[in-house]
Amino acid sequence: MPWTVEQVRQGGDATIYAYVHAGVCRREDGVEAARKDLFSYAVVDAYAANFDRAGYGDEVAEVRARHGDGDRDGALAAVSDRMIDEIDVMGDADHVHATIRTYRAAGVEVPVLMPLPWGPDRRAVIDATLEAAAGA
Repeated sequence: MPWTVEQVRQGGDATIYAYVHAGVCRREDGVEAARKDLFSYAVVDAYAANFDRAGYGDEVAEVRARHGDGDRDGALAAVSDRMIDEIDVMGDADHVHATIRTYRAAGVEVPVLMPLPWGPDRRAVIDATLEAAAGA
């Protein structure tokens, strides 16, 4: 996020928005959905470049190589736990709240919450996530 904020600021004055993918849920309820979610971004050139700049270049290269070879399972497996934990944030309400505050501290003026509705009661997860984000 700091690199992106810096690039925007070089272009002049603008309000900085950023998507925050987060869910108040148990990691084990969402980890496979997160892996598929991040795979779907990593195979798109623009997102792959952003992930590379954010420090996930090795993972993205492996995802793309395996995907290019037709090895979907291998491509999914190449999405690291580190990527999942740092991009598709799952945890308790305090963790989600802190994540949004971290985005704000990095210069994001308008965090746009993308609730991750993963778990047995998707509606409850969304409600808890929105509640955790309030006031961040």
